[in-house]
Amino acid sequence: MKLEDYRDEIDKIDLAIDSLLNKRFEIAKEISNYKKKNDINVTDTKREDEIFEKILSRKYGLYKQKIYKEIIKMSKSLQKQKNNIVLIGMPGVGKTTIAKEISRISSYKFIDLDLEIVKRYGNIEDIFADYGEEYFRELESKTLREVTNDLNYVLASGGGTVIRECNHYFLKKNSSIFFLKRDLSLLPTANRPVSKKNSLRSIYERRFPIYKKLSNFEIENEKIETTAKKIIEIFEKENERIY
Repeated sequence: MKLEDYRDEIDKIDLAIDSLLNKRFEIAKEISNYKKKNDINVTDTKREDEIFEKILSRKYGLYKQKIYKEIIKMSKSLQKQKNNIVLIGMPGVGKTTIAKEISRISSYKFIDLDLEIVKRYGNIEDIFADYGEEYFRELESKTLREVTNDLNYVLASGGGTVIRECNHYFLKKNSSIFFLKRDLSLLPTANRPVSKKNSLRSIYERRFPIYKKLSNFEIENEKIETTAKKIIEIFEKENERIY
């Protein structure tokens, strides 16, 4: 065989390796989704040790082991990527509108927490009037637990969802959290039970430290399309950074 023939053979092998690596990484992502849905830790050192031991016993084992360590490192990076976008912020700041736009221009499923509560339990204003805020917050927490048992969604949370600490785990679950901000003078209060009873300023001052602490990113809601695209861009860059 000539040198060119050997190189052609290597090129064919490299193409086959590339195809198999793509398949391996896709399976790693499926495993990631399974683990996240079932609250299983990404890292499985026992499984990794078994793989390395098998590789080491084969021909060129030491060389292959180094390669496999990198492959597993990359697979774990894929599994650690965030799947979901969660929007938090004041009532009327535009969480639903921005979440809808993100869903429209991407593959993320749109979930609006308030709408999910309405589907299950009826009008929110009526719930507040008939049973009070505490009862509503119980329903809100229950609904949040249910809707976040999914992946690849953009969630518009309620303005007060962050108040209860028990909700924080489910907001953060496999998600990047964006604190959506807007000038208080531009926020509507109609059909918003809490905003009707309290001044926006007092609500904001109570909730701001929680919004800030819970969020991964803060973003001003300017124009709908611009803000939605910016959130997707930040989210994707953050996932790339995990590598």
